[in-house]
Amino acid sequence: MTMYSCLIFAILLSFSSAYGGGLTGCDGSVLLEKNASSNPNPEKYAENNLSLRGFQVIEAAKDAVEKKCKQSSPLISCADVLAFAALGDNFSGYSVPAGRLDGKVSKAEEAMANLPAPNSSFTKLKDMFGKNNLSVEDLTVLSNAHSVGVSHCSSFKDRFNPIKKEEIDEEYAKSLKRQCTNDFVTVPQDNVTPDKLDVQWYINMQANKVLFFSDWVLRTNDEAERLMTAFAKDEASWQLKFITAMQKMGQIPSEGKGEIRRVCSAIN
Repeated sequence: MTMYSCLIFAILLSFSSAYGGGLTGCDGSVLLEKNASSNPNPEKYAENNLSLRGFQVIEAAKDAVEKKCKQSSPLISCADVLAFAALGDNFSGYSVPAGRLDGKVSKAEEAMANLPAPNSSFTKLKDMFGKNNLSVEDLTVLSNAHSVGVSHCSSFKDRFNPIKKEEIDEEYAKSLKRQCTNDFVTVPQDNVTPDKLDVQWYINMQANKVLFFSDWVLRTNDEAERLMTAFAKDEASWQLKFITAMQKMGQIPSEGKGEIRRVCSAIN
């Protein structure tokens, strides 16, 4: 896995960690594996999270830090490792507050309830972000994380059955239909530069060539449409806004008692 791929996965995991656990905030709950007694059905197995990858990257980074520091007790939380990894060296000037604790609870049902669904309306998206003090601008900026990663066909098959020409480019929809031979096939979220975190997704949006209905609905809001048009022409401006939005997302408060896990996939 390339360093750039690691960055991509860290961003997507960070978003899921912040939102997937309902009121738990950025506590690394998406990293937890199944445990019969404590977390029998954790967030990472929620339908909305099945395309997530890179868990081993965070685990390896955590392990490397702990071995380097040689402390008897775990020193750095998995939640902090995830936050530090999310933007890496690709965004200069990105300051990451530390001190997060790892959550002990991870529930797939909370991820399903709190992560934006691929068929969400703009009002639903605005309300979900607003509950965490994130604005329409933040929503528009963070949505460009869909410039990277893949999605299962099950998440967007209603976009081509039937094809609604006012919402999706017809040829693009037909291409998706040809690729989606079953629900478990994965398709890049950006079909032009799928492995590059750039502003191509905003350009795709202008042509109605995005996977999710919940992506397209940003075009129905004047503020979001204005921002996307501007970002499509000015990647540097989007990068600055992305740093700010990621910092705000990282400050979503956690509730309940946490810990510093010894390994990221299991509570102590």
